[in-house]
Amino acid sequence: MIYFSNRTRTIALAVLAGFIYLFMVVDTVLEGREDFLLGWHQGYNHGEIDGEIFFLDLQAKGSVTSFFDTLLLSDGVQLAARYRGVKVLVPEMALDRSSYRYYSIVNVFLAIVAVLAVIVLPFLMYRVLHNVYKGEMFCGQTVSRIRLIGAILIVYYLANFIWEYNYYMIHKMVFDPMHYSIVMGESNLIYLMLGVVVLLLAEVTSVAIRMKEELDLTV
Repeated sequence: MIYFSNRTRTIALAVLAGFIYLFMVVDTVLEGREDFLLGWHQGYNHGEIDGEIFFLDLQAKGSVTSFFDTLLLSDGVQLAARYRGVKVLVPEMALDRSSYRYYSIVNVFLAIVAVLAVIVLPFLMYRVLHNVYKGEMFCGQTVSRIRLIGAILIVYYLANFIWEYNYYMIHKMVFDPMHYSIVMGESNLIYLMLGVVVLLLAEVTSVAIRMKEELDLTV
């Protein structure tokens, strides 16, 4: 009865983890939906948008109480404003793509890595859930898959971090705002933390397997 209860709780937690991962992926997709559609529209209908769209993260220079820009309301009223994130359309004739071509190429590769990680992770999680369901949680194959999940999560975070850094460097080359400093976009540390926690879980499971094998030998 105790074994069945523990197995049931393990399966329930594993399924919950799967749903949480799915929610994280969907939330990330929905959050970047506008930027993706804008970039797709720019590439597919190149004649309608003459230039390249940049997504900048800005930090105000000087006093935090200074407001350099204005926000125009529908009734014509202008309010003092300051921006953190802004989309900028740079005309094609003003761009020198050769200056940041290397960063763009690297980011294409990083985008492929991120997409592959998002595709592979659910498959690995399903295989681990399947082993748990069959009662094969404490086996070398399960530990290897858990380790791989942790490693992929860390790789995904690093790819996202380098992606943000590359675009930060590109933006520094293209823009020189008068009242703002260009800052690097944020990378979600939750993926790094999850990767480390999953690797820790794999190590704990590996130790438990060795202890069980030693106990079986002594018996």
